[in-house]
Amino acid sequence: MTMRDPDLKSDFLTSEEVPKEYPFTARMLRYYRQKKLLRYGQYGKRIVYRRSWLDAFCEEWSGIDMSSPEKVDYAIACREYEKRHGLN
Repeated sequence: MTMRDPDLKSDFLTSEEVPKEYPFTARMLRYYRQKKLLRYGQYGKRIVYRRSWLDAFCEEWSGIDMSSPEKVDYAIACREYEKRHGLN
């Protein structure tokens, strides 16, 4: 399959398309990638996201404010603390 396949293309979104359908800004998408929280792929030079990866990310972090880098870092630190101390 190639990206020209309509079924495959509809399953992927570019960095420009994601903010139109999901509550992420382009800046935060880059930050989530940098922190290795959000799975992504590359098609040539383009960064692409599968809808199922975005949905899984939303579900995993639902109920947590991930709107700024500081809040993301805090959420990660809380998760690590809970995991380390068996609180989850």
